[in-house]
Amino acid sequence: MASSTHFSAAPAVLAIGCTLGAVAFLNFGDWGTSEVQAAGDSDHVDQASHRTAPSLPDQVRGARRPVTVSPGAGTIPSTATPPSAAAIMLDSYYGADAGEVRAALAAQGIDLDTLTPPVPEAEFQTFLPYWMAMSADERESRKLQESAWPNPLTNEFLQAKFDLVVDLGPAELATIDSLAKLHTPDIIAAVDQYFDHLDVALAMELDAGRVLSSPFLAWPPAKNGPGAHDRAEFDTAFYSLMRAGQGWIVRAALHSEDHPEAFAARGSVAEAVGIRDHAISKSIAHLQ
Repeated sequence: MASSTHFSAAPAVLAIGCTLGAVAFLNFGDWGTSEVQAAGDSDHVDQASHRTAPSLPDQVRGARRPVTVSPGAGTIPSTATPPSAAAIMLDSYYGADAGEVRAALAAQGIDLDTLTPPVPEAEFQTFLPYWMAMSADERESRKLQESAWPNPLTNEFLQAKFDLVVDLGPAELATIDSLAKLHTPDIIAAVDQYFDHLDVALAMELDAGRVLSSPFLAWPPAKNGPGAHDRAEFDTAFYSLMRAGQGWIVRAALHSEDHPEAFAARGSVAEAVGIRDHAISKSIAHLQ
């Protein structure tokens, strides 16, 4: 069965791509990380570090035994191939769901016999809280996204952004550009506060056991209607993510009723951008 993991988070995430409405599969060739946001939030992706796959368990290494053909006829080696470490882990982790998971992997052309197994669950759980936290690169990417401003500033950009007829000269464009940059620190501060709240909210989700984690693929898959994982849970979230790496996939969704402070901080980012844009719009009208 897919597990929910309980942790508190500290600072720490698309080598694969997947949608929240379908089964997600790991690209076991590069062991990267991916992230998917719902309701308009979309951040960048980091690369997870490569980890050496665990060696085959003792029971696998010693699985070959001679098979007696008939009394007095001697023995011959078994031609049966022992299960791979990945197959053993899959069967152990998923139990009754193992057959369905195997079929889902096979449909994607994934061969368990040649697949490097995910890191053991105990090891995965030790780095999960740090992995769930927002990285410095993610913060910088969001700051650039929200405070983005063209260089050089052009009339064409202002016309498209503000839906105005703009015909400003170089001096007026420089004035608008300077005004926009005055608002950049406020936008960056709002993004930092938002990500601080996201870290707290994600840690709370871990502690509450509402983070879905599973090896090999996202399991259970998202469904419409009742089920262990209802896609509507992610569709209604103000922030959701999926991270994948080390053979595991993690999914989390934040809702405004559970995390009002984080939701309000998200609104503060939009408010800071809106204040800048309103000031620029008024300045354009004044200069023309």
